[in-house]
Amino acid sequence: MLWAVSFSAALFFVCFGLLFSILKKRFGFGKSWNTTAVLGAGVFLACMSLTFPVFLSGETAGYALLKAASHSIRMFVVDTAVSDITDELYAIQSPAFYGVYKTFVCLMYLAAPAFTLGIVAEYFGEIREVMHIRIFYRRKKYIFSQLNERSCILAESIAAKNRNAGIHALYIFCNVDEEKADDFDTLKRRAASVGAVLIGRNEMELPFWRYGRAGKEDFYFEICTDEDRNLQNAIHLIEKAEKRLSPSEQKRVNIYVFSNKKEAEIVLDTVEKGELRVRLLDPEESAIYQLLFQYPLYRNLPENASAIKVLILGCGRTGTEALKAVLWCGQMHSLGFEACVVDKNAERAEQKIRHDCPELMENGYHIEFISCDVFSGTFDELLKTKMQDMTYCILALGGDEENICMAIDLRRAYRYLHMEYNPTIALRVRGKKTTHAVRSLGERSNVRPDLLLSYELIPFGCEAEFYNSDLLGTTGYEALALNIHLQYCSDKNGVLYGENQEKAKSDAIRSYYSRQSNIRSSRANALHIRYKLWELGYDMEEENENGEKCEEKDFSDFMRLAEIQENMEWLADMEHRRWAVFYYTEGWRRADMFRYRSYCTVFKGYDPLGRCHPCLVSTEELEELDLEVQRIYREETGRVYHPDYVESDKKFIRFIPRILQDYWKVTGQRYRIFKRADTSVVSE
Repeated sequence: MLWAVSFSAALFFVCFGLLFSILKKRFGFGKSWNTTAVLGAGVFLACMSLTFPVFLSGETAGYALLKAASHSIRMFVVDTAVSDITDELYAIQSPAFYGVYKTFVCLMYLAAPAFTLGIVAEYFGEIREVMHIRIFYRRKKYIFSQLNERSCILAESIAAKNRNAGIHALYIFCNVDEEKADDFDTLKRRAASVGAVLIGRNEMELPFWRYGRAGKEDFYFEICTDEDRNLQNAIHLIEKAEKRLSPSEQKRVNIYVFSNKKEAEIVLDTVEKGELRVRLLDPEESAIYQLLFQYPLYRNLPENASAIKVLILGCGRTGTEALKAVLWCGQMHSLGFEACVVDKNAERAEQKIRHDCPELMENGYHIEFISCDVFSGTFDELLKTKMQDMTYCILALGGDEENICMAIDLRRAYRYLHMEYNPTIALRVRGKKTTHAVRSLGERSNVRPDLLLSYELIPFGCEAEFYNSDLLGTTGYEALALNIHLQYCSDKNGVLYGENQEKAKSDAIRSYYSRQSNIRSSRANALHIRYKLWELGYDMEEENENGEKCEEKDFSDFMRLAEIQENMEWLADMEHRRWAVFYYTEGWRRADMFRYRSYCTVFKGYDPLGRCHPCLVSTEELEELDLEVQRIYREETGRVYHPDYVESDKKFIRFIPRILQDYWKVTGQRYRIFKRADTSVVSE
């Protein structure tokens, strides 16, 4: 009876360990527990159970239990002595049970040392990886805070670009914990394909202050799936680097923080960064900005259109960012703007917008929220009545499949309603293969040219296109954003950067990366340049080595047109309205003169803590406001302050050619402008 009970207990312990590991791998059960430890404990208890009856002969139960534990420990340290146990199994009466019991004992004698050898191999594996880092630490380093799908996509893209350029780099994945990865084996193989080092240490435990002195750039990616952890790790990393590294070494350290948390920007702006370059990356916001830069709101407008009319389906994180961006992007001179948001719970979405942007909804912008299931007959009726003349549609319903189905239905519906009507339809698609499939729907038939089989759908937000090597540079509107900040510093400090002004240029770049709010504001401004060009009958495209170059004549013609007083007035008004709406979407409020008086002795222009700005008024009120601000500031401080609210927008228009031509030679990205073929432009 005792032998049977011991055998059953041993079997139970082993099965429990195996079942736990299966449940954890497939369903994430017990994530805080270590699978190896649980399996090892199961094998240890099984060994004790199997050997207990052997030592019970002639001993008390307590001593037998201790001897069983001692012998089990011997099994784990590869001192098996299997015959000490198997020779004592003669007491088992049943031959069949004797064979099964003896086989089980032998299996445990093999399993126990295997756990010990595995742990030893893991320990020496960690030493090997650390030695690899110390040997090649002089290379350019890319350090990822976690091994996951997104970090693998990014590492593969960077490695491919470096291979093509003949650059040898070191790739390090930190916090590698097999227990926390959903698909560890696959991710490990992908990391190995780029020659990456996998270590269990936190990125803060790496001696990166030593790496900084190697003269190569270091790139840290806080890219955990837990975005709160990304922010916390980034703060610790910044504090440690700012304390340990010299200013010249800090310039070679780049920290990328992936988070869409509302508080991330505020928290990062309060941390002293020294010369470190810190960038906050929000995948949702970046996806929308890239869409509106590549496919502007004025695209595919019908003839004689009087307004841009945007339809947003789904008001989750992506839909909310889309609404905010199209509001300030849609501030045009010749076109009005309307937006319609459809969501199953549109009322809750509207209340959240009112909470996050308290004065946005009070300023007369045409925004309508409709609660409706888009896959219903009610929505079909709305398409025929309220939404039949939308010019730009953004789909952000959640999953890729839902967005694709809805986009196809929407294109068919508009095709049926208006044969010649062709609104832009953009849909959020995260998967790489799905993105390619959707783009193929935009290819017209080569077999039957007479049939227009193109759905003309625009996928955006593909993770493989966001998490790529382009993040490391300043391209597209990011390059323009940096140039805008350089121009701002040039105008503010009265310095025109030349070849002998490298320090001034370096200080300006440092101030750009010191505050995330600088980056966000400049990005929005950069994105809207294309819209201002369109109003004057121009467009822009990136200059490349094999294509057409920037022509001074084109910029001269553009500026001659822009400098006409009437044109300059409405261009400045357009910029001011764009700026005001952007600040409203960021949660800012207007500061009346009473409030301005209360903080002007601390903050000269605006109150960043209270998010108040006196300039959130119409263009017509700016000149009077300028004089009033000067008077109050002089009364309260005894000093002179000339904000030049009216002229600042005009100055920006005049500096557009510099911004597009990379006047300061920092970003290496230049744009050419050209007259649109489809225009009856503003007359001279």
